[in-house]
Amino acid sequence: MDIHEIIEELQRERIVPAGFNQYTAFSGGTNSQVGVLNDGGVSKVVIKQNQAEVLRSEADFLAAYAHLSLLPQLRYTDPAYRFIVYEFIPGNVDTSKITITKRELLVTLIDRLINRYEHRPDMHGWGWIDALAPTWRAFLEDRVASAIEIIGSRLEPESAEVVQECVKQTCICVDPEGAYLLHGDCGVHNFIFHEGRLQGVIDPTPVIGPPLYDLSYAFYSSPEELEEESFIALARLLQPQPFFSEKQLYEEALIGLYLRMGTCLVHHPHDFEAYAEAWYRLRRRYATMNP
Repeated sequence: MDIHEIIEELQRERIVPAGFNQYTAFSGGTNSQVGVLNDGGVSKVVIKQNQAEVLRSEADFLAAYAHLSLLPQLRYTDPAYRFIVYEFIPGNVDTSKITITKRELLVTLIDRLINRYEHRPDMHGWGWIDALAPTWRAFLEDRVASAIEIIGSRLEPESAEVVQECVKQTCICVDPEGAYLLHGDCGVHNFIFHEGRLQGVIDPTPVIGPPLYDLSYAFYSSPEELEEESFIALARLLQPQPFFSEKQLYEEALIGLYLRMGTCLVHHPHDFEAYAEAWYRLRRRYATMNP
């Protein structure tokens, strides 16, 4: 859709005043077209275009969590879901200027987002909200299968067997009533920082699942500070606290790390060695645990 048509619609619907006509497109989006609209001053909104089903799930997520300050405030949803508009969060995604540790960052994420997720027992399925799987295990098995294909021979075959067994074991512990509406793409690439601290979380790809999934995703979304003790300590901060033994939390960590290794080979292959080092350390520790 032509951006000038969008601006005219927003002005006609009184979403933005007539003076809002300065548009700057962002680069680097995967499937979406994103840009900022403003009047030359400090007031700005983001216009995002994508496939209708993608924008519908994102708009529904932002509307459900409109009370959470870490998420952008939804301003307008096109009736045909050709685009959505939300408040601009000042800051940037430059992680090199973060002034806190990963653990401090994720404590904030847990307190201001993950622990505030809503229980969604009404959803008849698990995983991507616009393509639900029948079970949480089916969703994870599909994701792991994709990661195995990407990783290939970069790890020995036993690694694939380990993560597949972890999926089987950890899914036994998933409460069928424990479905929550999650961000789904909760990594540092979607974190907005201001003055070195977490200011916002953008670009959800909503998932129905246990909150631990988003924590694991966030923890392994960057290749530094990957100590498993930190992950275990952070998992213990989740509320309501799911009952997981230390061994089960290691299984969750192995799944999250393996999935991240597959993703990093597509987007950041230079990070793979750091992740592989953490993988083998985690595997050795896991192997010493009793059944």
